[in-house]
Amino acid sequence: MLVQESSDISTTIPGETSVGLPIRIPVQKSSDIYYRHLSAKGRGSPLWIPEANNFLDISYRRRGIAIGDVGIITEDGAFDFLFNICLPQDDPINAGSVPEGFSPLNPPLIPAHDIQGLQELREDTHLSSESITKDINDIGPAGITFIASAREGAILTMPEGAYTVNLANTARFTQYLELNIVNWYKYTTGIRGRQVKNGDLRLVIGVDNSRAWGMATFANATHETNRPLTLRFKPKKDSSVGMIYTWDYSGMADSARSGPSRPEITALWTGREAQELQAFENQSLFVRTLNATLQKDGWEKLESELRGSAIRTGTDIDAAPDIHSIRGNPKPSDSSASAPSGPSPRPHGAHNGYNARSNSPNTSIAQISGTTSALSIHPSTIINNFLLQSKPDVWIAITSDMDWISVLKQVRGS
Repeated sequence: MLVQESSDISTTIPGETSVGLPIRIPVQKSSDIYYRHLSAKGRGSPLWIPEANNFLDISYRRRGIAIGDVGIITEDGAFDFLFNICLPQDDPINAGSVPEGFSPLNPPLIPAHDIQGLQELREDTHLSSESITKDINDIGPAGITFIASAREGAILTMPEGAYTVNLANTARFTQYLELNIVNWYKYTTGIRGRQVKNGDLRLVIGVDNSRAWGMATFANATHETNRPLTLRFKPKKDSSVGMIYTWDYSGMADSARSGPSRPEITALWTGREAQELQAFENQSLFVRTLNATLQKDGWEKLESELRGSAIRTGTDIDAAPDIHSIRGNPKPSDSSASAPSGPSPRPHGAHNGYNARSNSPNTSIAQISGTTSALSIHPSTIINNFLLQSKPDVWIAITSDMDWISVLKQVRGS
């Protein structure tokens, strides 16, 4: 389902404004607070829900988010995985559900040449809002105490650190994304039935995965009592799975959670020998992505053609929107915002009609909605919209999270 940009979410509370209208205030969700504060740390998009969907294949749940994943960062702070461009269609992780005509990246990535893996985040690392401090008198094996002096903030603790993986060779991913993005939207909105707006689909180029974590958010914590909020993150021994963690706090914390839980850990041990039982580095704390936004007229054309297909409910789609018609006339290309400079090759996955599997009937199920379940604000949205407005002759803008991360680092260093 393709959707238009929506206004900020708000809620009505009792009372009226000076002109007699209901008072409306923004909804403060834990995932929004967490994203706002932790994205400023320059590691990409922080995920409030770092664990994988329990209905995905166990091989995916054991590994977590990986380079090449295509998906949506949801409004609740999870990653909605769709497929991986580095794996064949019949890989258990793709589960045979990929865009029609899908072909994985070829030649495949060579980890020693194309990927960087580092242990940047060591044991007992934490990231938090600037106003949060550790109680230096209360640090040890029994836990860590944090003191919050501001009205709003967020904390991420990593008792066992996190492993960082980044794609070094992004040029091939950028090209592959440009060739396939329109078809990915057809597949996502049609067969997978997701409600998305322009720019919601993301291609993973980096991730921070961990074995254990603790997250907490708070809002208006000191407003009522004028006393700082105290949160204590502590280990909790579990003889069946090793160490798990929990929170204690005094004050008005909005939400505090930790993971993975004992049931999550034991579920991933299914079919493994006793000597293979171990914690998996599968909790995805930060994800870094390539982000593409179509020019407004191209997006509206795609939306219109899919809406036209939806009218023919239950009938075959004679021709899904073609990438050539979305792009329009060939115009000069740019490194960040692009238009084809000549006849475009047929992209991986472009086709007439679309389905989840090769033997599925082509049926029209695309619907248009005014809502979306995807993340409402992402730094790339601002950058891509600026590029498209400044270069109206291009059909798409593609940015990497590393673009805005580098700006953050420069600002901090100045």
